[in-house]
Order: sequence, then structure tokens, then C-alpha cells
Amino acid sequence: MCRLHSSTTAIALFFVLIVISFQALGQLMASEEVDTTKIRKWVPKFEMEYQGTYHFGDSEDESDLVLIFTVGNIIGQIRSGSWSSDGNQWIWKFENLRDIKIEGNKFSSYPYSGEFVRYDDNNELHRGLKINNPWSSSPEKGQWEVGLKRRAAIDYFRGKFTQASLRILDIDELKKMTKSDLSLMRNEIFARYGFKFKAGGTADKYFRSQSWYVAQYENVDMFLTDIERQNIETIRKIEKP
Repeated sequence: MCRLHSSTTAIALFFVLIVISFQALGQLMASEEVDTTKIRKWVPKFEMEYQGTYHFGDSEDESDLVLIFTVGNIIGQIRSGSWSSDGNQWIWKFENLRDIKIEGNKFSSYPYSGEFVRYDDNNELHRGLKINNPWSSSPEKGQWEVGLKRRAAIDYFRGKFTQASLRILDIDELKKMTKSDLSLMRNEIFARYGFKFKAGGTADKYFRSQSWYVAQYENVDMFLTDIERQNIETIRKIEKP
């Protein structure tokens, strides 16, 4: 009887270890499985340290989430992409998160939620954001995904006047700018999302000379953040004679 009990216990323990092992390695970071026992809470001294760009996935399933902190508001935008139906062009897509809140290391928004974490990988410490309901297709149903914090928010945007997408612009600083620079700053916001300018026009010629610009959309209004919408309106008021 003792031998039978011992054997049954060993078998049960074996299956428990398999389940634990599966749970520990069943989640993703940059499309790779991670050891969940190495995941820890990340609570910095200042909440502003969460600001930046978080990189998710790999290859064709990679994406970036940028978080920008403004007075009384947090802006969050996901940039991802996919091939066009004919397979000839990579099409960028942008999604703005709504109602973003951060409490401790907990992150919530519409429609995604999660928490900020640290990942100790062989004594190399990574900081990231764990999303419980990932937007990418790599994780299977029920899996979460970690995006690693890789860049400052300023490096997410391209162009000469990136401040127009990073913060609310001051009227006094805009009044000191030339009309041509104001026009360039305003149009650059649209260009970052691949807006197609009038063929042969000043804006079209300028942005087609920029290595980062790719004309893809007739209308990009749905991609604009609250910061960008407010800055466009302010710039237009200054531009009026």
C-alpha cells in the first residue's frame, strides 16, 4: 500500500510540474516565450518614467505603443502595419487609446489594459508594459504580451517639428515663427500619418524629399491625437492674416 501511494503521489507531482512549467512559459515578449517567474512589478519614483515607446512582437507582427504625458492627460497610440492586398506596399495603421489611467503599476484604457513590469533576463533588467488583451495576432487566446520600453517618446515621431505631436504648443512661441515654418509644422503632422498632399504642390514636393514620408491616405483625421488636433487648430489661427 505504501508503494502504491508513493507511486500515485509521484505521478501527480509530475503532472503538476508540467502544468507549472507550461504556465511559466506560455506568455510572449517580442514573439518569444518568457519565464513568468522573472516578471516583477515596475513602479518608478516618478510616473513620468512610464512615458516612451514600447515595442511589441517581431517581424511582420511587430508594433509600437507610444505613451505621452501632458497636463491632466495621457496620450496613447499604437502603430502597426500590414501588406496591401496586392502585396506591393506596407501600409501603416494607427490606433488611439481612450480613457488612459495609471494607478501604481496598473494600466487601463479603452480597449486595452495591463501593467508595467520589469523582466530580469540573465541579470539584464528590461522594463516594459504587459498587455492582458494584446492587439497583435501572435499571442494565442488567453495569453498576454510584454512590450519592451526601447525609446523615448520624441524618437517615435519623424520630421523637423516633432514638438507639434509631443506637447500642447504655446501661442507665444508660434507667433515667433515664420508663415512658411508654421505651414510646414502643421502639414508635417498630417505627413507623419502618410497623408497624400496635392500632387505637385509645395507640401507634396517637400515631403516626398523626406526619407521617412510615405504617401498612403487621402484622409488621416481618424489617426490624429488630441494633442495634434489642438495644435493644428492653434497653428491655423496664427496663420490667419
